[in-house]
Amino acid sequence: TQSRSSAASDVYKRQTTDFVTLELQNGIITEYALMDMKGSVLVAEEDLNVTRANMEVSNLAKGIYVLKVTTKTNTTFIKKLVVN
Repeated sequence: TQSRSSAASDVYKRQTTDFVTLELQNGIITEYALMDMKGSVLVAEEDLNVTRANMEVSNLAKGIYVLKVTTKTNTTFIKKLVVN
């Protein structure tokens, strides 16, 4: 199952840090991947079992990225992430 947007998932970047926080309110994150617009995976974590994960983005160039988060129930959320 794929979802482009859902109230059950939140992705936010804190202005004072170089991290993005991925959070599921009603689920467990099992893996995530951050890709550039060409589809190349830049950051990925697997074998997770968490409701919240922090991803470092300080080493990424400014631009638009695609974030794919998969849950324990094999639901996939796809979000656009802008790094300033």
